[in-house]
Amino acid sequence: MRRIGPYAWLSVALVAATFASYAGVRDHAFLNFDDPQYVTDNAVVLAGLSARGVRWAFTTFHFANWSPVTWLSLMLDSDLFGARAGPRLGMNVALHTAAAVALDAALRRASGARGRSLVVAGLFALHPCTWNRWHGSRRARTCSPASSGCSQ
Repeated sequence: MRRIGPYAWLSVALVAATFASYAGVRDHAFLNFDDPQYVTDNAVVLAGLSARGVRWAFTTFHFANWSPVTWLSLMLDSDLFGARAGPRLGMNVALHTAAAVALDAALRRASGARGRSLVVAGLFALHPCTWNRWHGSRRARTCSPASSGCSQ
């Protein structure tokens, strides 16, 4: 059996710290900033994933953005969680955590500097400026893991 090394435990600690840091979002409500445009007043998103919704996601510039993956992920949230804010925000935490882990892996692979990579990933994960908006920031949350941690 292969032993888990100390660096793996530090990565687990990064995941745990990120989830613990943002655990309070499960009790948050929608905001009247951009949540209406993205979720609460958006009938297509609230209807969940459908052929019409997928077409809309790839052809709309709603709210001055072309971000089909964001729309599709918000539609999936509707299917999974309905119109409840807390679980949707929990999904943002999960995506943000995945982005932090991806950033750590990308930096470690590019530089070979394990400790510094983990510190940078930790700052990304835990710094409050990475959470500028909850649903509007879904664009950054959905692209970050795919782009190895690059955000906003």
